[in-house]
Amino acid sequence: MEIVEDDLKTKISHNCIDDFDMQSLMQIYGESANSFNGCLDFAGSEDFESFAGREISDINGTIYPSKECSFFMTFSKEYIYNNCSDSAQWIKGLEYWVPAVSEAFIENVDQNGKQYAIRDIASRALMRWYNMFAYDEKMFGYDLVNLPIAMLHNINVRDAMLISILDENQEWYDEKTLSEFAWCPHTPEVSRNLRHCLEAKFTQTNNKPDIKRAIFACKILKSMAIITRSIPKLSVQVYALLAYISWWFRLGEVKYYCDCALRIDPDCSMAKIVCGAFENGLEPAWIE
Repeated sequence: MEIVEDDLKTKISHNCIDDFDMQSLMQIYGESANSFNGCLDFAGSEDFESFAGREISDINGTIYPSKECSFFMTFSKEYIYNNCSDSAQWIKGLEYWVPAVSEAFIENVDQNGKQYAIRDIASRALMRWYNMFAYDEKMFGYDLVNLPIAMLHNINVRDAMLISILDENQEWYDEKTLSEFAWCPHTPEVSRNLRHCLEAKFTQTNNKPDIKRAIFACKILKSMAIITRSIPKLSVQVYALLAYISWWFRLGEVKYYCDCALRIDPDCSMAKIVCGAFENGLEPAWIE
């Protein structure tokens, strides 16, 4: 395994935690020797230095990093697809971070305002989600925690994630315009463009969408739902997005995902819309 040659602080700052300030992160990491599921598995800074920023599928299965390290590792969509389960160690490792990251987000809101805090934790995470499907790039473990937090507090992030799956050929949105959609105020023009995009995709019959792309997206969203289960409200928009993609691509379990979202938040608009469409037999034109 390749060991980073830069000093640890430089390696972390530049390659691993671009969505966190150094002081806050080291405060969290300093408490990392706590027991998780009855197992003390922290090996110290050498362990962290060896694994930070590495791709998780590069790790020999007999040498698994400590629970914190999966937070800083990169994941391919193929790895997530093949290893998404309640008992997966990388899932447990990311679960460990959720309370601390949520508390840090609230502190950021108090200090800098809500919109700043949301963009601070998720702007790069959203682009990595986009690039994962557009260019087969990877996401960091902490992206799978940050995106559910961002979706809860800004549904534009959720909608941008949806568009990145539906608009597979970038007919309506590229990386720049998708970012503008997520973070800029919704003017009538922005809302109108979104409506036209969805209407065009819904009525399109000449090209079948990329089902494989949707299947990978759903598996990644399922992993987010598991990772954030200790704070149920963080999974509301994740389940709503799962319901929408599953309905649009006819992947099954639509009602289940709608129910999961609505049990947590009965007012979740996307879940209610998808549930209504599903129960009334409405489907995108490509299915016909």
